[in-house]
Order: sequence, then C-alpha cells, then structure tokens
Amino acid sequence: MSRAEDLSEEIFGPILHVVRYRADHLERVLQSIERTGYGLTLGIHSRIDDTVEAVVERLSVGNIYVNRT
Repeated sequence: MSRAEDLSEEIFGPILHVVRYRADHLERVLQSIERTGYGLTLGIHSRIDDTVEAVVERLSVGNIYVNRT
C-alpha cells in the first residue's frame, strides 16, 4: 500500500502504515487521510515544526504522536 486510500478497513492492533510523499504534495496527502474516515491515532515524524503544526491543525484525530519512538 502506498496511499492512504489503499486502506479499506480499520484494524485495531500494533500496525503501522507508512506513506512517503513529496513535500509539495502534503495537502494532497492530508486530504487523502481525511477521506479515509479513520481518525483514532496519527503519528507524524518530521524535523520541521511548521509541517507538524500544519498537520495537527488540519486533521481531526483522537491522538497525535510527534516523533515518538
């Protein structure tokens, strides 16, 4: 799976879905995540504070983890 749209159902468990994208496609990625209808937990890994802030403000999810190991 290389896109958020590839997720066809919500599965609970220790599962990680990683989507790599070009920086100039961030808005498309966020729209894609939003369209899935899922929103329990979101993990963000970024060294750029403005990017983290933009994602946190843009998506409505239950838990957001930033740079968590």
